Amino acid sequence: MRACIVGGGLAGSLLAWRLSRTAGWDVELAAAGRGGDATAASGGAVRAYEQDPGQRRLAVASLVELAGSPTLRRWAAYQETGAVSLRPDPAGLAGAVADIDAALPGSADVVAAAELARDGWAGLPAGAVGLRERRAGHLSPGRLRDAVLADCAARVSIRDRRIATVQPRPDGLVRCAGID
Repeated sequence: MRACIVGGGLAGSLLAWRLSRTAGWDVELAAAGRGGDATAASGGAVRAYEQDPGQRRLAVASLVELAGSPTLRRWAAYQETGAVSLRPDPAGLAGAVADIDAALPGSADVVAAAELARDGWAGLPAGAVGLRERRAGHLSPGRLRDAVLADCAARVSIRDRRIATVQPRPDGLVRCAGID
């Protein structure tokens, strides 16, 4: 199977790395001008809570993968710091805590404004709550990308190229055209 991944940011690099670790894949990564993209500028916050359940499933899976891999944590310079997501009321948060705790037991709970005030949060509106995550943290997206690319360099053709267009083909595949 052949794949051309357009974009050498964190997402494209991780996809190339994952595919290159799977037998039978021939992977090319078009990664023009690495270093000046969103990955290099990103703050790298990592948390499991997302309001949308579909996005939350993806965020939980990503945090589980990171927490379970000493190599990824080291490559990313991951620091577990915890996080609090403020909400105007507790509606829907019990389900979010259950989703997170199913994969990361004991990681999430809902805390009232009064408890947050004791922890130094000031001026919260009445009824506000926080979804507190113990396993959340931050990483260095650029450092993770660079480590992933270094690890897969022997298995992935990394090209310093820009793709001008991606054109659909009649067979349902795509053709990357206008390579600089």
